Formats: sequence, C-alpha cells, structure tokens
Amino acid sequence: MACLSSSKKMILAMGILLLLPILLSPSVSAERRQVEGYGSYLLLYSDIEDEALARERARYEALRNASEQAAIFVDTSADMPYGRLSRSDLRSYAASVLDKRGTPYYTRTSQGGGTRFSCRLAVTVDTSDFKDISYDSLQKSRRWAEERDRLLREMDDLKYQYAHGSHDTERQNIRFRMKQLMSQFLHNEQPSIKTRYSYNTAMAKLAYNDGVDYHDRRDYGNALACYQKALSYNPEFDSAYYNMGILYKNAFKDYEKALECYDMVIRINPAFSGVYNNIACVYLVMEKYDDALKFVQKELSIHKPKPYVYCTLGEIYTAMGEYDKALEAFGNALSLDKNYAAAYLFRGLAYEKMGDKARALQEVSKARNLNSKDERARQHYERLKG
Repeated sequence: MACLSSSKKMILAMGILLLLPILLSPSVSAERRQVEGYGSYLLLYSDIEDEALARERARYEALRNASEQAAIFVDTSADMPYGRLSRSDLRSYAASVLDKRGTPYYTRTSQGGGTRFSCRLAVTVDTSDFKDISYDSLQKSRRWAEERDRLLREMDDLKYQYAHGSHDTERQNIRFRMKQLMSQFLHNEQPSIKTRYSYNTAMAKLAYNDGVDYHDRRDYGNALACYQKALSYNPEFDSAYYNMGILYKNAFKDYEKALECYDMVIRINPAFSGVYNNIACVYLVMEKYDDALKFVQKELSIHKPKPYVYCTLGEIYTAMGEYDKALEAFGNALSLDKNYAAAYLFRGLAYEKMGDKARALQEVSKARNLNSKDERARQHYERLKG
C-alpha cells in the first residue's frame, strides 16, 4: 500500500514538472500589458469652446496614442493569430475597448493667449479582448472612430472661420453649431435624424431672426439673404416666404416674385394669417382690382376680421370708384379699433376722390395726430392743407 502511494506521488511530481514550462510560457505574461497615452489641447476661443471640451480633446488624443501602442502590442503578441486584423482595425477597435478604461490625469498650463490642457492616460491592454471579434463590433468601432474624427475636423474648421469671421450673424451661427458638435463629442453621441432636424430648425430660426432685424433696419438686401438662408435650412418655413413677399412688393417692387412667395406660403400653410390680404395688396398695386377683391374677401372669410384687412378692402373699393362701400369698410376697421390711424388716412383719401376736400383734410389730420411717424399722412396733410 505504501509502495502504491509512493508511485502516485512520483507520477504527480513528474506531471507538475512537465506542466511548468507551459505554465511559465512567455505567452501568458504577454496577454496583458499596461500602456500610457499622452495628449494635449490648446484652448484659445473660450467664447465658443469650454474647459470640458478641452479636457475631452486632450483625453481623446491620449486615448488614440494609447490605442496605437495597444494595436502594436496585440498585433505582435504570440497569443494572437497572425494577420487576422489590420493594424488600422486593431487601432480603432482598441480605442473603443480602452475608451472606458483607465483614469485620465490632467494638467493645465498657460500658453500664449490660451490654456493648454495635457492628459496622461494609463490603461491595461488584454489580448483576450481582441479574440473572436464579431464583424458588427468591428464595424461599430470603425464608425465610432470615424464619427469622432469627423467632429474634430468640423470643430477645427469652425474655429478657423470664427477667428477670421467679422460678421455678427456668421459668428452667432458658428457658436450655435459649435454647441451642437460639442454636445455630440462630449457624450459620444451619434447624430440622429432628430438631432439633424432640430439643428436645421434652430439654424433656420436664427437666420430668420437676423432677416427680421435687417428688415427693421431697412437693410433689405441682407434681409432677403437671411430669409433665403433660413429656407436653405428649412424649405417649409412659411414665415420666411411671407416676409420675402413683403420685401419684393414694398422694397424691390417685384410684384411677380412677391406673388410667388405668397403662393409658397399658401402651399405650406393655407390658413396662414394675412397672406390673402397681402396678395390682394399686390393685385391692388398692379391695378387688378377684381383679383384683389377676391383675395381680400378670402382673408375675411377664413380669419377673424382685423382693421388692416378692412382697410385693404376699402382701398380696393376706392380704386374701383365704389366710395360708399369704401367708407363702409373703413368704418368697419374703426369699429374694431377707433384709433387705427390708417383707416382715417384712407377714408380721407376716399373723401377727396368724392370731392369733399374739407372732410378729407379732417380725416387725414386725425391720422397724422394718431401716428406722427407716418410719412404718408404728413405728406397728404400738407398737400390738402396747401
């Protein structure tokens, strides 16, 4: 029995001796390695970038540096099949694997007119992470790396444009776009259809608001350019077409283009308030009174009556020589707003055409007193008074 035990012990000892070379094989120690990546980023434009972005850009550069080292290690490891993945694939996949590992260490120093953020990232690479990689996982890591690099390129382009741009509107648009890109980069977001839609809608609104500002300042060329820019972001922006119609009629005297713009408003939103009235005003200037009357009546039929619409109706009847109807329309406008200056002005002009100059002067005087900034009322008052 004792002899049997001794034999077992001898066999066990020999087995251990035979296994030691395998257990102590270099491939075991080569399966894991710690690498360190270094990156930095210079923050110069604090009004369009912030510290969070600077730190993340420094960390991402350190991650790419560490991923390059990881790819070399995995590619040359005896534990990995030779030539299974390209170095580029290993690098992008390593970045996606190591992205959530390790602790970044940051330092900051003043440099020129900005602040340089530096990052050291120590991570452990394990070759087991690179075995049995699925095609979908590899494709996902490629898309992730490509998207991150695309965001970096676009942000760098915007920084250049911001540094060399002088127009307030241009800078405002750049700041907004940078905010969108920063959010995606900091949160590793993939740009969804919803994100792109929200961005286009917001950019269209910014351009439209700029157009309104230019319009109010009577800078009609820039106003038109801004409205067109708004439509490039959102082709269904009815208000942009509406304001373009006003510009073409009043500023550029291009009545056909004005009608085209208003037609687009109706196609997008048939219930848009005021559009039928504005079409009537265009036809009134073109002396197409029947068309003008049709559209102003359309406006009155689908919307709650407003003083300015009754004024348009009164102007049309005045032009057609139907003065009683014109006076009734102006009276309706004043019944809605007794201080509506335009109604007094146009009623005065109707009285003038009827040959009642005294009543005309009285009405135009009321219009001038109610709105001292109305140049038309002032000119007609001076003319009638003289």
